[in-house]
Amino acid sequence: MRSFVVRMLIMALFSGAAAAAEPWQQELAGPLVKIAAGQMIFEEFELCAIPADAETGETRSIQVKTRGEAPAGAFISRDYFVALMAVLSADASEQVEVDCKPLASLIGKPDVENTVRMTKDGFQFESRDNRTGQSETVTTRWQDLFAE
Repeated sequence: MRSFVVRMLIMALFSGAAAAAEPWQQELAGPLVKIAAGQMIFEEFELCAIPADAETGETRSIQVKTRGEAPAGAFISRDYFVALMAVLSADASEQVEVDCKPLASLIGKPDVENTVRMTKDGFQFESRDNRTGQSETVTTRWQDLFAE
């Protein structure tokens, strides 16, 4: 009987530890958008593997920080803000062949920072490569985005 109780306690310990360690549970429990100083803020951190370089044959990894901002309670709902940020974030990852995994927080300084700023007139997407100092900006009006 004693060994049965010990086995049950061990099983309960391991199953509880496994359930607590599930990253998807933590991600689902947390909010996608924070409200601070009258702004909706979306932040995502990823560690991305870039395919092997033809010369070295080595796979490189980079950290990507994506941040979106829009005035809270103004022209865009929280739902549409989240949806647009998800689309823009996924589109940025698809344009470069990378395999990205989510991070709970950054490990040092990000290699690439993607920033989306939304206003009542449209949005601006900026991608900055912190390693090279280069950046690219695309500005779009809402009516142009929804006309397509």
